[in-house]
Amino acid sequence: MLVRDFMTKNVITAQVEEKVSNAITKMKENNIKHLPIIDKDKIFGIISIKEIEEYSPSKATSLDIFELHYLLSKITLKEIARRDVITITPDIPIEEAGAIMYKNRIGSLPVLENDKLVGIISDRDIFKLLISITAAQSKGVRIYTQISDAAGTIAEIVNIISKFDTKVHAIFTCYEKAPAGKRNVVIRTTDIANINGLEKELKEKYDSVLIQKF
Repeated sequence: MLVRDFMTKNVITAQVEEKVSNAITKMKENNIKHLPIIDKDKIFGIISIKEIEEYSPSKATSLDIFELHYLLSKITLKEIARRDVITITPDIPIEEAGAIMYKNRIGSLPVLENDKLVGIISDRDIFKLLISITAAQSKGVRIYTQISDAAGTIAEIVNIISKFDTKVHAIFTCYEKAPAGKRNVVIRTTDIANINGLEKELKEKYDSVLIQKF
């Protein structure tokens, strides 16, 4: 899964000489939080709703940020745009884009190809993908346990679960807070009639088994 498959391709942008009030209007109308700033067909910077809030007097008033646009009607984006823009290319893995955003504490990444803006990927896109690949919105059963960090252990637990006439929606694992030599695993499946039987068999082999039905 690459960035090009999940990025927004029709990017809403603004020109450097546009007023901040115009940028606020664009962001409100298009329900976006990040706006790339363009100068002569190349990316000049980026601005976010949070940065506009910090720049504006909104913290000292009860007015909404979008209601303050008239106070910013004389300021250009060139004056307040963040210039140190981190960009990526469309062919990097989507998880790498997420790692870059997390590491740099930013909410979006403009996507450039041959120095041309071809898309933008945001934390919202990453969250949407996470929900999809973990089958978080699918009804069924969620199985959590810790398994040995050895070859074949995922296939082993899937074989046990498969005996209970169910279909696997998603499998995801991580080492975060897992004991040495083990890893956490979560498996989401379709409904299981004999949950008690599955739980009994898993607990005979694994520790920290938790089964939830959704």
